[in-house]
Amino acid sequence: MIGVGVPAGTYVKFTNHTDGFLQIDAIEAATGETQLWSEYCAYVGELVTGQHTPGVGEVGCSSKQGGENYPTISFGGSTGLAIAPGQVVYLNSHTEPGYKSHVYALRVSTPTAALHAWRQPQHDEVIPCKDGEQSTAGTPWRNESGRELHLSGASIYAESGRGTNTLSGPACIYVMTADGATKYQNCDAALRTRGDVSFPVVTIAPGEYVSAQFNNTCPAPAVWDAAAFLRVW
Repeated sequence: MIGVGVPAGTYVKFTNHTDGFLQIDAIEAATGETQLWSEYCAYVGELVTGQHTPGVGEVGCSSKQGGENYPTISFGGSTGLAIAPGQVVYLNSHTEPGYKSHVYALRVSTPTAALHAWRQPQHDEVIPCKDGEQSTAGTPWRNESGRELHLSGASIYAESGRGTNTLSGPACIYVMTADGATKYQNCDAALRTRGDVSFPVVTIAPGEYVSAQFNNTCPAPAVWDAAAFLRVW
C-alpha cells in the first residue's frame, strides 16, 4: 500500500522506478469535506481528461455526492492496472465549487493479471441537460495491436444530473467487426450505475473496434457525464 496526502488544488504523481511492470489493484481517496460533490481521477502517462491513445491518459474516476465517501476505483476483482517501467501515474481531484485537500492510497502488487483501461468515450464531455434523451459521443477504439485482445469488464463513472450515480437511459458496450457490424452488445442495467462491472471474456480481433455509449435524461440547468473504463488485456 502506498499512501500520500496532498493540499487543495494539488495533484500527485508516482513513477515506476523498478525494472519491471507493476500492477495497481485499487485506488482509494478520502477528504475531510463532507457536504459538497467531489471527484478524483487516475491517469497513466498523461494528465489529461480523456485518452488520445487507448490506455494512456484518464484510466479511472470516482465521484461522491454530499454526505458520501468515495467509492474505490478498482480494476476487477482479480485483475489490476498494468504500469510499465518508467511509467507515471497521476492522481487529481476536483470539488464543486473549488478544491479540497485529499489523501490517496494505492494498492500495488507484482503483476499476476495486469490489464489496461481503455476510456469510452475517448474524451470527457460534461453535457448540459435539456429536453429529451441525450447520448455520449460514439468514439470507438480500433484494435491496432496486431494480436487478439480480450475484454472482461469495466469501471463505470456516472453522474446523472439528478443527484444520483445512475443514468436514466440504456448504457451499452459494443465490439464491432472491421466492417462495422456488431459482434457483441452488452446493455446490462448495471452499466448505467457507478461501480465495477464484470462479464464473460469477449475477444477483440485485430482491426475490430470496441466502444461504449450512454444515454440519459435530466432537467436543465444541470449537467451530466458518463464513461466506461474498459478492462482490456
